[in-house]
Amino acid sequence: MPGLLAALLGLFVWTCSAAESSLVERSTNNTRGKMLDFKLVVFYDILYTIISLLGVIGNSVVLYIVVSKPHMRTITNIFIANLSVSDILMSIVATPFTALTTLHFKVLFESALFCAFMPVTMGVSVYVSTFSCMATAVDRYFVIVHPFVPRMRYWLCGIIIMIIWLMAIVVSIPLGIYQELKTGIPNSVVYCDDEWPTDESYSREMFTMMVFILQFLLPLVIISYCYISISKVLRLRFENKLGMKTKNRIREENDIERKRRTNTMLISMIVIFLVCWIPLNALWVVIDFKSNKDNFKDSSYFINLFVIFHQIAMSSAIYNPFLYAWMNENFKREFKSLLPCFFSKESRRYSMTIGQESTIALHNTEAPIHPTLFSIRDSVFDAKDHKSDQ
Repeated sequence: MPGLLAALLGLFVWTCSAAESSLVERSTNNTRGKMLDFKLVVFYDILYTIISLLGVIGNSVVLYIVVSKPHMRTITNIFIANLSVSDILMSIVATPFTALTTLHFKVLFESALFCAFMPVTMGVSVYVSTFSCMATAVDRYFVIVHPFVPRMRYWLCGIIIMIIWLMAIVVSIPLGIYQELKTGIPNSVVYCDDEWPTDESYSREMFTMMVFILQFLLPLVIISYCYISISKVLRLRFENKLGMKTKNRIREENDIERKRRTNTMLISMIVIFLVCWIPLNALWVVIDFKSNKDNFKDSSYFINLFVIFHQIAMSSAIYNPFLYAWMNENFKREFKSLLPCFFSKESRRYSMTIGQESTIALHNTEAPIHPTLFSIRDSVFDAKDHKSDQ
C-alpha cells in the first residue's frame, strides 16, 4: 500500500511539472485544441490525485475486510469486493492516465501497445463496476422476492464474477483496436487518440450506443426492476406482520427491517453510480452524433466539460466505502477496528461490546459455528440469506 500511494503521488508531481511545457506545446499545436489556463490544469490535477488516493485507500480497506474476515464473506459482500477491485483498478488506471492524456497530451510509454492497453483497462474497470451492481441487485431479488429458490452457492458466485470480467474485456476490446499513437505538428507531441475506420462512418456511433446500452441503460432497467420488486415485497411483509401477534413477531419484524436497510444501502450505491455516470454518458452520445464534433472536441470548452464530467464519474469509486461504514453495522464495526482514530471512544466501546456479545452468543449455542453466524446482531446483510452447505 505505501508503495502504491507513493507511485500515485509521484505521478501527480510528474504531471504538475509537465503541465507548463505540455501547455506551451499544445498552444502551438492546431490539431489539439486551445490552451487551457495553467492554474486550472493544476487544479484539475489536484482533484484527480485526491480522487485516485481516496478511491484506492477506501476500496482497499473494503477489500481487505471481506478477504481477511471469514464472517464477512457473504455472497453480497463478495460482489461488493469485486466492485471494490474494479474501483481500485479505475482509480489507478482510468483516473490518473486520463489526466495525463487529456490535460497534458502525454503518455508514459510511447508505445502503440500501451495506447491500446490503457483504454481497454479503463473500459474493463467501468464495465465490471456496472455488471457487479447488476449482479448484486439480481442476487438480492432472488433472496427476498423468491425466498424458496435455492440460495446462490460460492462456486456459482465465482463463476458469475469470472463471466463479468470476461464480458467486460470483450466489450472493451474495440477501445484498444482503434487506438493509435499519434505525433502532433509542429512540436512532435506524442499522444494516444482513437481513429475509427473511415469506410464505416457509423462505427463510432454504433459503439457509443452499445456502450450506452450495456453500461447504462440495460443495468438501469434490470436494477430498477429488481429493487422495485424488493421494495414492494418488503412493504407487504412488514404490513402483514404489524397486525399479527405471534411469538416470533418482533424477531420477524427486525429481520424485515434488516433487509430493508440492506436494500436501502444497495439502492443508494446504484443511485450514486448512475448520477455519477449520467453526465459523461450523455456527453459522449451528444458528441458522437454531432455534425461538427471534430471541431467541438478540439475546443477548450469541450476539454473543460469532459474533465469535469469525467471527474464526477471517477468519483463514483470514492463513495461506496463511506456508504458501507455509515449504513452497514458489520462494515462499520470492521472499519472501527481498523481505523480507530476516526471514531470516538464511545463508538469503539460500543463496537467492542457488540463483538463480545456476539462471541458469547456463539459460544453458548449448540449449533455448529459457521463463519456467517458472527453477524448475529444489528446485521445489515442477513447472513442467513446466503448460508452455504459448503
